[in-house]
Amino acid sequence: MISIYDLAKLTGVSATTVSNVLNGRGRFSEKTRKLVLDAAAEHGYVTNLAARGLHSGISHTVGIITTDVSNEYFSSIVLEIERLMRLSGYTSFICNTLYDSRQLEEYIRELRRHNCDGIFIVGGSGPKDIASNSTLPHVFIDFASSARSENSVSIGTDLEKATYDQVDTLARHGCNRIMLLLLDALRAFRPEHPIYEGYRAGLEAHGLEFDPDLEIIGPHLKKSRVESRELVLGALDRGIEFDGIVATGDRQALGAVEALQERGLIPGKDVLVIGLDNSVYSQLSAPRISTVERNTDEMARLGAVAMLDLVAGREPDSRRIVVPYRVIERETTLGKADR
Repeated sequence: MISIYDLAKLTGVSATTVSNVLNGRGRFSEKTRKLVLDAAAEHGYVTNLAARGLHSGISHTVGIITTDVSNEYFSSIVLEIERLMRLSGYTSFICNTLYDSRQLEEYIRELRRHNCDGIFIVGGSGPKDIASNSTLPHVFIDFASSARSENSVSIGTDLEKATYDQVDTLARHGCNRIMLLLLDALRAFRPEHPIYEGYRAGLEAHGLEFDPDLEIIGPHLKKSRVESRELVLGALDRGIEFDGIVATGDRQALGAVEALQERGLIPGKDVLVIGLDNSVYSQLSAPRISTVERNTDEMARLGAVAMLDLVAGREPDSRRIVVPYRVIERETTLGKADR
């Protein structure tokens, strides 16, 4: 690899001047600038970012850790963060934990060892103090626990209110036996969980009694669509009566729809179904699935802005950002209203 010292010999200027031109600092003439840059381009000079990082403390790299990169909801956030950070001059290392909290902690340690300037954590769950022992900037997006540190920002949807609105949508269409369908690989679901609280509050608002038999929670040992289909089929085989399903993801909702169809029931008429995320699964299924749009592009944009502020030592506009959502009704909730 050609070095700045080689460029200095080729151009007849000092190594300090070459360094100043390449880094855009100091004083030099336009003629010198063009001479150095032309020589660098001609001879294939590549900045040694690792060396620069050791000198400046800035590596221009970030880590992006997500629970499941195959999940369209998470992958859309990750890809948009990567794009926005690349436009700002950052290279991203993308890590996939597969819902393993131990792997999450290991990735964080590895990214710190690689001198990343900051870490995004997209989805999943972990201890509240996961970032407290580091001054490294952390941006949490749709992270289940309320992790905070002096150098972090949390971004996400108000899941309690979103779940409430899912229940409300079904109840307003006449459902009075509403199932909660949830996969919990992280074992994070507790009575105080926002989804649980939103579900219970939605039932209460419509005078509906909570029935623990309608709380269907799977361990997420299989693909979401497959496991959800099996859970709903199991509920039907046990004789559990329900006329609505609140699913905590569109792939889960699709599995529920397939289970209903397998048993000769009509989604949107016999049983209403609503998912979460407005993914391609909800848009292209037959029937199309009602869902909640959570605005992944805005989450990613706000996350990138927050990270750039934290890396630059600026105070972010907010340490906790709630991104608006909207309910989108399609065939799986509109059919019963017309009966």
